[in-house]
Amino acid sequence: PAISGANLTGITAADNTPAFSAYLSSNQAIAHATYTTVAYDSELVDTDNCFSTSTYRFTPTTAGYYFVSSTIFFGGQVANALFLNVIFKNSGSDVVARSVSHIAFNENTANTTSGVVHLNGSSDFVYTQIKHTTDATKNIEPNKTIFSGFKLAGV
Repeated sequence: PAISGANLTGITAADNTPAFSAYLSSNQAIAHATYTTVAYDSELVDTDNCFSTSTYRFTPTTAGYYFVSSTIFFGGQVANALFLNVIFKNSGSDVVARSVSHIAFNENTANTTSGVVHLNGSSDFVYTQIKHTTDATKNIEPNKTIFSGFKLAGV
């Protein structure tokens, strides 16, 4: 059934903030079989100035549950490779979400992962890393590689 306005009483846009959407603005080289932090160096949206384009981390100042999502686009032709996209909480000890893609034929690939995580509003942060099993360094492409998230209202 459709959601009517009556079901949304008391929810405002501010209930889903802080929110952010950051992206990679130029190619980033990712070495073979090495976890590498994705350098999201540009912002499309950052409602509460909680995303850092120098550390590539989202550190919200409001405690709560957050939906976070990472899409990483590998350009160029690759084959017989695995791509692992991981969203970490804090210093890599907690995995929020992970996605593995297998590319069997020569093609470009995009890999998306998302999850829900509780962040304490003071010191908790999230960031993404990528790893691949191709035999050489590969680039992730700009403007298609995106990291975003927002606070879940009513949770």
